[in-house]
Amino acid sequence: MPAASVPTAGVDPRASLAATLQSAGTTAVLLGSGVSSAAGIPTGWQITQDLIRRVAVGERVPLELVSDSPEDWWKASGRGEPRYDTVLTALARTDPDRQTLLRRYFEPDPADRTPPQPTEAHRALARLARRGSVPVIVTTNFDRLLERALDAEGVVAQVLIDASAVAGMTPLVHADVTVIKLHGDYAGGRLRNSPEELENYPPGWRMLLKRVFNEFGLLIVGWSGEHDLALTRAVNAGVGRRYAWYWAAHNGELTEEARRLVNGRHAHVISTTGADELLLDLEGRIAALDQIAVRRQVPQRTNYRYSVDARPPQGWTGMPLVVARTVAAFGPAPLDSVGQIDPVTREQLIRGLETSALSTLLRRIATDRKPFQAGADATGHPGSVQVMGSWEAPQATAPNAGRTPSVVYQSTTRAVYRMGSDGSEGVSALVTVDMPGQTTGAQVVITGDVGMSLQEGVSLALLGTVLRDTLLTLVNQVTGALENVMPRAVELQHVEVHWTAPENVDGFNRPVPPGLGLDFTPLGTASRPQSPYGGYAEGSGLLVSHDTAGEFILRAFTTVALDTGFLDPRRGLETVADQLHSPEAGGA
Repeated sequence: MPAASVPTAGVDPRASLAATLQSAGTTAVLLGSGVSSAAGIPTGWQITQDLIRRVAVGERVPLELVSDSPEDWWKASGRGEPRYDTVLTALARTDPDRQTLLRRYFEPDPADRTPPQPTEAHRALARLARRGSVPVIVTTNFDRLLERALDAEGVVAQVLIDASAVAGMTPLVHADVTVIKLHGDYAGGRLRNSPEELENYPPGWRMLLKRVFNEFGLLIVGWSGEHDLALTRAVNAGVGRRYAWYWAAHNGELTEEARRLVNGRHAHVISTTGADELLLDLEGRIAALDQIAVRRQVPQRTNYRYSVDARPPQGWTGMPLVVARTVAAFGPAPLDSVGQIDPVTREQLIRGLETSALSTLLRRIATDRKPFQAGADATGHPGSVQVMGSWEAPQATAPNAGRTPSVVYQSTTRAVYRMGSDGSEGVSALVTVDMPGQTTGAQVVITGDVGMSLQEGVSLALLGTVLRDTLLTLVNQVTGALENVMPRAVELQHVEVHWTAPENVDGFNRPVPPGLGLDFTPLGTASRPQSPYGGYAEGSGLLVSHDTAGEFILRAFTTVALDTGFLDPRRGLETVADQLHSPEAGGA
């Protein structure tokens, strides 16, 4: 049974394809010359005709004798069939000469500085690649219109123009998008033009195409199925039936070779008036499906798994008076689908944390609030609070608050970084990345712990802002730094938040003095004793943006308040809601 939607009788194949593209990155695209011809890029036959005219002019043949049917003049002159390769060889004997000659067909005239522009189809395809719907694009075109469209959308593409590059390529699952230029690139490398060159592909291309055609579905656009015997063989050689195949046919018409391929692969024919029309229509259908998914999305409360321990985590010398923990788990991430936390990823993690929302918030708190020391008292009990009248809180800002993260621990499967103080005073944060393993299962788990020991205590608004900005940092900056080691199809599966004012640290009682812990007075009075602890978790389906992260925190506060016994916490949460929906860290 196929793993992706396939149309049955009476179902529009466009609807099935759009549903697959909207929900998964399991469909590759094969682009033929028909897609680029709409941008003014000539086809191979048109280039051949123009080259024949250039040969005739060079031989001082009157242009009017060859202008209308240059191919007839070529055959009449005893040169045989007008093949692309033989005509090109007559004008340029070497690959560099060929590339120089061909450049005029793909780049603008010196008097016209505007290069050929990507079509609407190129742009729509680039947007689909940006959202992760199209992980692989195979093309027979020499031009660079697709690359320009991808660049415009900010997509970093892995472009392969020669089969020799396959051995050292980034695995398909770890690349944003891979572009395979089977016939080469007009500006570099060897071009595949002649029937002999298109009869057999080198081993690298054959191996890569076999993997693509077996492991992905396929949408074929602008390719007739003719002339390229090697590609036809590769299509027929694939045995995969995991995902559906689709063939875009102009006005529903197929060549005889295309029809044989469609029947052999059980592909679904989509009638279209052109590549622009088809890809823009698919994009519109996907947008409509996205809206339905958002409307149907209902937060699913679930059990939490990563609560705060009663001891300082690795990287803190003491347990802060208040700890706010945020956890984001991403999956599915089987062990064989993830990479290692290598030096490049470590550098990306540090750079991402330096510019993160959490880093900005930590600096603001350290500047606006006075630190309080949560160290040992005269009895030597670790974790107890100094409340002696002669004690004077330090006035200086906690060192390195929110600035360059320091390394606490690094391995190929786990990384821990600290920002701010060492946890004993002021404000500090620990960000931990755990790759799949015995404790996380088939998930990448990212944890953000923020410790606050402040003279003014921690208000409900400040706690909410900390949890919100930590969540945004984990989902945006940290995952962005991990993009090369996480599977492309990974999704946010589990989110949880916790907050506590630990009163028992390493077995010693440590009462938190009034006013230095969490302040829930805006919620009123609970019907039962208020606990310093709260926890809330939701399963998959959470879309994290600035606003949705704030809404998630409000749901957490509301649920915990009701569970704790507050009769109606809505009034106290109105102010918190205003601050959470502000782009500024109002709670700080």
